Amino acid sequence: MPYLFGNAQHVGRREYQQDAFGFSNPFDEAFTAHAGLLAVVADGMGGLEHGEAASRAAVQGFLDAYRLKTPEESIAQALDRGVHGAQQAVLAVQRQLLLEMQCGTTLVATVWFQNQLQWVAVGDSALYLCRQGQWTRLNDLHTYGRHLDSRAAFGEITREQAQADPQREALTSYLGINELTEIDRSIRPITVVEGDWVLLSSDGLYKSLSLLEVPEALQGSIQERCDKLLSAVLSRNLHEQDNVTVVALAYDPGRVPVTVAPKVEAAAPPAPSGIADTQLASPLTVAPVPLAQAAAAPPLTLTRKRSRVPLAALLLVLVLAGGYFVFRTTCCTPPPVVAAPPKPVIVNPNPPDHSPPEPPKPNQLRPPK
Repeated sequence: MPYLFGNAQHVGRREYQQDAFGFSNPFDEAFTAHAGLLAVVADGMGGLEHGEAASRAAVQGFLDAYRLKTPEESIAQALDRGVHGAQQAVLAVQRQLLLEMQCGTTLVATVWFQNQLQWVAVGDSALYLCRQGQWTRLNDLHTYGRHLDSRAAFGEITREQAQADPQREALTSYLGINELTEIDRSIRPITVVEGDWVLLSSDGLYKSLSLLEVPEALQGSIQERCDKLLSAVLSRNLHEQDNVTVVALAYDPGRVPVTVAPKVEAAAPPAPSGIADTQLASPLTVAPVPLAQAAAAPPLTLTRKRSRVPLAALLLVLVLAGGYFVFRTTCCTPPPVVAAPPKPVIVNPNPPDHSPPEPPKPNQLRPPK
């Protein structure tokens, strides 16, 4: 399984745990081949009734809707269906409990598919990308503070007034609201590189701890990083510590699953009387899934048997080799070397008998009269 994941959660100093989270099935190779690995975090709103019921319903509703994705459907379309499925699940809780006040929850969900990342978010739960120790928040937080900061940027109010407004942390969008109009989503997939990992968290993390304070401490496996982040939050011992939930994803292309054929064995003897047969079920829950359980399974190994060459095949090889040798020595013998003919003797075209006469000697010349 090339996908890595981890999680950590604590109730903080609250009476109830109103955070919930879940994953799609990372061991379903057929589904992850086109849908990747999905992670969801929801933070029930403590100011409204039954925030814990709303967060659990939202996570389960999102997972159920995303599970309907087909290979022909894009991940962005499946994420959009997931957030609306979560919204309908929260509204169903309201109708079931006959609540006079609304119940609501935030939600952030992301899908890691090979080397691409896509997400959708409603509310103030956060999604971070960690690259070489540097943190980047990917989603916008749907709080009134964003509108205050915009007004301050246009000079309508001062920055001090924007920071001091008592309604700064109020949510402007959440699941369970009558009309869900403010949804943050990735415009296009983000390409991740080797060593990247992402973190989903409820506001109990970033309101208690600045991620800039702990980049060097986050070493080890994905699960160990989640545990260290939670320990760093709790070590502050804040009096008003909220629920804390962190979920992390990463991808290791080198961890390719190995599939082996099942071993055929004789039928097992009947079970003794009094012992009932059990059936393994894998219901999708939103309870924490420790990574250590998945890593505890022994790795799959492939054993190869030494194959024996039949004797007839060996004899056939020897016969073919002998025939080839005879063919090469009889039919393909190079021609004999022929000696080169002797070089012709070059005869002097002017033999001594036909040489021109010697010129007269100088003393035989007479000057003219």
